[in-house]
Amino acid sequence: MKSNDQAKAILVLVLLLGALAVFDFADGKITGAATAEQIGENVLSITLNDDEEGNFIMRKAGAKEKDYKISASIDETGALINVNGEQMRLLRAFNTYVFLGGYPVLAVTRLTQTEVEFTLTDVFPDVTVVDVTAIKATLSKNELGEFKIKQEYYEVSAQFPSVNKVVFSVNGVSTDELLLGGAHTFDDGIMITVTGINSMLGSVDFVLKSTAADLTVDSITVPSPQESVVGKPITVSYVVKNIGDRDSGPYSVRIDYGDGGNVSKDYLGLRPGETQQGEQIHTYNHAYDQANLYWIEVKTDSAKDSNETNNIKRKGIRISPAIVRIPTQEFYEAQIALVDGDNLISVRESMVGKSIKKMSNDCIIKTPGWVFITRGWLTVKPSHPELPDEVYTIKEFSQEHVGLGLWLKVENAGGCTLGCGLNSCS
Repeated sequence: MKSNDQAKAILVLVLLLGALAVFDFADGKITGAATAEQIGENVLSITLNDDEEGNFIMRKAGAKEKDYKISASIDETGALINVNGEQMRLLRAFNTYVFLGGYPVLAVTRLTQTEVEFTLTDVFPDVTVVDVTAIKATLSKNELGEFKIKQEYYEVSAQFPSVNKVVFSVNGVSTDELLLGGAHTFDDGIMITVTGINSMLGSVDFVLKSTAADLTVDSITVPSPQESVVGKPITVSYVVKNIGDRDSGPYSVRIDYGDGGNVSKDYLGLRPGETQQGEQIHTYNHAYDQANLYWIEVKTDSAKDSNETNNIKRKGIRISPAIVRIPTQEFYEAQIALVDGDNLISVRESMVGKSIKKMSNDCIIKTPGWVFITRGWLTVKPSHPELPDEVYTIKEFSQEHVGLGLWLKVENAGGCTLGCGLNSCS
């Protein structure tokens, strides 16, 4: 109960702040310029001065908040109180006014010539918050429950066509007849599940949940460096998964290959937990003798996707130089001149059965290099530094290597000569 001095001070504050009063049941707090206090779970005690107006909001977690715009006019005969546009009869001290439908209930507890104090009692549905996406609640037959999930409002009612069946209406859309454990998902993704039916009391327990699809790129698979060759078609595989709890509906997958090329493919949809495998073929066409690194990006796109932070995945792919076959006449050269640094020569008949070590007496070959054949890289030990560890090592050349490109890295100021003729190698 406030003193007259307190009431006058509050009136000045109300006039300055626009007479906004907000009461929050969920937090148990009153904010703003409000002469109100909580005296029960669903009860406000409010004091208004003559010709004063206040805005009040009651909240319960999981339920739709209740808004009240209340004004009071006082004369010698009593108080006229208006709640949300409904003008009540003239009330005196200890008079009670019950709104149509039984709630809210307004009861005057104190009345003077300048102020009126009253309680406002309302009712919320029986609801408990499960998490940010769901509530569990109980409704009786013909009861309308107003619930709130993720800033969206849902009006729910229940009818009982038989002792063990229930039909829900959510925002005006009805379900089929549901048994205990039955569920129905609406077009907007809201799902209602029956968790209990009490036919004697005519009540039903249920969970109301906001469901959503969540597509993610689970994995990307690219060929090994031995199989990824410039000018040669490669296959990029991917797996998309719906980690949400709602069907995704139609969606598309786009692949960007990192060289300006891209492709998109449409899919019908994925149920929760399902995966979709896909693959596309692409050919990189940069300079045949260069090794390039590209970033492949796979992205999903769905109108129903609730989380776009996990729609993209990237993976690098190293494209190796193409197979190089040296002209036939070079096979017969008696000697091979090498420069300091990287050299590309051909494997010739005279090298079969021999190794780089046996042929390199005249040259300091720091990294002997590699032979490139159709099934991938073969390296002469030690491996070339640009190659991955998963390479084949050869100790000597065979007939299948003849005519293929061989890279040699030489550390010799001014170069050197590798003395390999047609039938011998010094």
